[in-house]
Amino acid sequence: MDRAIREVPHKAEREFEMLHYYHGTNNGANIVNAITGNGTLRTGFHLTPDINVARNYGRDVVVITLEADLTKAHIGTINKDGNYNGNVGNGTEVVLKTPAAINEFYYNVVDAVVTH
Repeated sequence: MDRAIREVPHKAEREFEMLHYYHGTNNGANIVNAITGNGTLRTGFHLTPDINVARNYGRDVVVITLEADLTKAHIGTINKDGNYNGNVGNGTEVVLKTPAAINEFYYNVVDAVVTH
């Protein structure tokens, strides 16, 4: 029995997996400032777990690293109710619709950087 215990890592010893979300924009520096600097995000801020979906929404993609999932955010498909965009397919959107969702986002955010 002792051998089985040693083969399973203790919870504190497991590697912690960070979550990555993406936001497409034409002004990545301002979004990064709103996330990691002195700015603030407004309700309705959109994220996606798919970088290729984010690339359809601007020349910059902000890569956002979180330490926990966003349980207060709206999660759904992008194309719904006849609003179909062939460039994004049926991608997933994560929308910070409420002040509680924005607060949870700020509590869990680790970093944000601009990529292309």
